[in-house]
Amino acid sequence: MQRRGPGSDPNKTSGPTAQRGLRVGNIQADQGVPSTLLFWGIAVGLMIAVGGFIMFALSTSRLASLATCVGFGIVLAAFGSRAGGSWGGWSATGAGAMAILLFVLLMLYTPPPTSDFRKYGQIRGNFEKVLDFHIVDDHPLFEYKDTGTSSIQFVVLNKRFKTQIINIQVTTVESDQQKRWFEMIGDGNYIVTKYFDRNSDDTIKWYFDYEKKLVKDGNHVLFKEGDDFDEQAIKHSYFEQHQDHFFLITKAFAAPLSADLASSIAGLSSENPAIWRNSREALAAVGPGAVKPMMAVLLQSPNTYLIKLGVILALNDMLRTNPNQRSEISKALDDASIGFLVGLASDSDKTVRLQATEFLHDLKDIREVTSSLEAIQKNTDPNGVYNNVLILKGLYPDLDQSLKTRVFQALEAAVTPSSPPAHSLVLSLPPP
Repeated sequence: MQRRGPGSDPNKTSGPTAQRGLRVGNIQADQGVPSTLLFWGIAVGLMIAVGGFIMFALSTSRLASLATCVGFGIVLAAFGSRAGGSWGGWSATGAGAMAILLFVLLMLYTPPPTSDFRKYGQIRGNFEKVLDFHIVDDHPLFEYKDTGTSSIQFVVLNKRFKTQIINIQVTTVESDQQKRWFEMIGDGNYIVTKYFDRNSDDTIKWYFDYEKKLVKDGNHVLFKEGDDFDEQAIKHSYFEQHQDHFFLITKAFAAPLSADLASSIAGLSSENPAIWRNSREALAAVGPGAVKPMMAVLLQSPNTYLIKLGVILALNDMLRTNPNQRSEISKALDDASIGFLVGLASDSDKTVRLQATEFLHDLKDIREVTSSLEAIQKNTDPNGVYNNVLILKGLYPDLDQSLKTRVFQALEAAVTPSSPPAHSLVLSLPPP
């Protein structure tokens, strides 16, 4: 007979049999995670799943599918964690399998990426005087000059443009061999609706009217040069929907381009349209650091068309790309530069005065007030008067009361009903 020690339990067993009892027979010893963690797991899982459904409703993307699956996976795992004994492992495995299945199902219902989209186009017209032709969304589209058909061929790779305003930039040679540049503006949303939303493989066919500086489809004008007497010609940042994206590009290129700044400025007088275009785009990417050297060259050669146009385009693109650079650009411009740029708003070349007006309108430098008022009093050109009033209208809401009164009274006295467009602008200003 085996002797038992004092206080021992006669019903208690020990050894291998007892260990098997803990693993198999005693379910209470394996209860999974605590109930409080169970509730937190379900709450977090449902939040992620609902967030995935919201993303899926707004934009059917793989990220939305993945978020939904992860959320449901956490919920299923939370429920499974409460299964007792050996069933806990099966529950976790089943939850993972269901998450994978849900992900596969959602992937089947996720539409293919828009990069599979292709739309081809052709622009016919008179290109004899055209050196360079670019269709620009936020970057130039893929296009080339087809000498066999005397047309521009292009391809669009996305079903939606990245910007609402689409530009066609044209570098030409006029009869006097002076290179010129102009920009035609189109409504990106209208083009997408008319040509991209149709389930058709038809090639887009447009016509370029060089003399009128417009692109049309039949009798409908799609792109045209800005009008001097149209306040809407001032486009506030063509790339405003992607400011962060372009800001990063500007910063990324600023350092290497600054080291070759002299070469880029020299390129503004190049007879090669590609070098001229690349130079002004490089200077715009440098940012405010390029303003002083550009203006120094411009003030030394104020009547050289390519330099004048290149500098104002670079300044305007600089501000369009990142409006947050406004104060830095203003600091880089001295009083003489501001006065000269205000004078460009009355330039004989339509493109120069439109670009200068847009730049000064968006720069909102207080020094523009005096220069613009002087220009209005001296100017006999209605285009220049209108542009100078438009510049002041952009500044007007931010002026202090005394300066606002001065501007309002000066405009009332200088701008008469004999200049209807400019006079209408003056009447639209609220009295101080």
